Amino acid sequence: MRVELYAPGSPPGGDVLVIPPGLESAPTPEALEALRAFARAGGKLLGLAEGVAWLCAAALLPGEVTANRSGAAATHVRVEGRATPFTWAIPAGRIVSIAATAPGPRLAISDAELLALGARGQIVLRYCDASGGVRAPRDDGPASTVAGLCDGTGHVVGVLAPWTPDSDTELGRQVMACLNESHRRGGRPTSPRAAI
Repeated sequence: MRVELYAPGSPPGGDVLVIPPGLESAPTPEALEALRAFARAGGKLLGLAEGVAWLCAAALLPGEVTANRSGAAATHVRVEGRATPFTWAIPAGRIVSIAATAPGPRLAISDAELLALGARGQIVLRYCDASGGVRAPRDDGPASTVAGLCDGTGHVVGVLAPWTPDSDTELGRQVMACLNESHRRGGRPTSPRAAI
């Protein structure tokens, strides 16, 4: 399995393409079309923190990404929603440490669309406390609890929680374990939501 880090101006490649946080330029129409084509061809896309904004701009994920200027950094996420290639082996309800040092960006989306995402199982991670409790910070609204979401296929996932592929965090280790095991099984996980 080839996991590639996306670089603006380069054609998407690999089996899994990671859109990292901190990209310096805004996406061009050509870059957005290349990401859409990669997804249409069956490629798996993982947007991280501000990288999720590129997936929203390409209309691969709903809403848009804004800076989170309120509240302290979250330290945990709760796994929920449908199984994706990035989360299929993490049991639903598991609380995972993200060891964030700063608040991640937040999803800006209407309440109606947020409810629809939840009903379709497309909210895959929610910010929570160490015991799994979820509560939106004052004045932020329910969208601020979303730490990760996916498209209808589960092959496009955005993780708003601060994390990078090279960071040694519990979330990162579990996501990579899911991808590696899925690839080992030929891309078809056989035990969704089994413990790793």
